[in-house]
Amino acid sequence: MLAQSRVASVFIEDVEDFFNINDIRFTPAIQLSGKSGFQHTYDFVIPASKNSPERLIKAINNPTKEKAESVLFSWSDTRELRKNDSAMYVILNDFDRKIGQGVTDAFVQYSVAPVLWTKREASIEELSA
Repeated sequence: MLAQSRVASVFIEDVEDFFNINDIRFTPAIQLSGKSGFQHTYDFVIPASKNSPERLIKAINNPTKEKAESVLFSWSDTRELRKNDSAMYVILNDFDRKIGQGVTDAFVQYSVAPVLWTKREASIEELSA
């Protein structure tokens, strides 16, 4: 059985493969400073284009309330230091698990776009713009 950190790493690799297959340009594993002075790691950044803003992305293999809280703090802490139109996405692995509605609702309340892994095809156009 794979250790939890290795499984999370495999999921990030799956997301990266999805981006490459669909010509979604990205920079992997970027650290940004927040208003607090803390460093926050994002799994991917899709740079701004003339049609879309910069998009920060966190891939969450096992979405839980605690992980959602951590991501929301990171986003809140770094958001003010990014360009005003920067956007945040979370890619949630729902392949073999049910994600609680409260988790996705929390992301939406903080203007974070949740992308369910099983429905990722619907986000290709938005992420590749």
